[in-house]
Amino acid sequence: MTANNFLTILIILLWNWSDSSEGHVCLQSTNLIESWRNWDIEITTERLRESGLFNTCPSMLALGPFSPDQDRSSCPWYYVNNRDRHRLPSVIQEARCNCTRCFGTNEDSYCREQYVNVPVLFCFPLDDSQCSVRFDRISVGCSCYFPRRLENIR
Repeated sequence: MTANNFLTILIILLWNWSDSSEGHVCLQSTNLIESWRNWDIEITTERLRESGLFNTCPSMLALGPFSPDQDRSSCPWYYVNNRDRHRLPSVIQEARCNCTRCFGTNEDSYCREQYVNVPVLFCFPLDDSQCSVRFDRISVGCSCYFPRRLENIR
């Protein structure tokens, strides 16, 4: 499958998906005060989560058979909503690291987010009929890294 075919299929899927429950930004309800309150509550909750009040580094890893991958990793992570009302999909979940240091390694190791470039459909704010495909850099998980040292380079 070529890149053009992939992008065409993605655009069709996203366009059909945008006609679903929420509708497009311009077609949403005109009760802006209520919309703003809901949006403000969601953003406040996300900021609290990102501040570490809800997602702190655990004291031990969850190693149970039904524990999700993000809780069993040497660098556990949680998800936050990345919102852009001019993008389809308008909400994409992104990973944030719970810890700064890795579990089960020496003190030099550290956790870092891993990113992928995700194709999305972006509709220009002033002209809703013009949309284009762009690639957004989205964090998908966290990995353990060790510092680069000259003695390790051959």
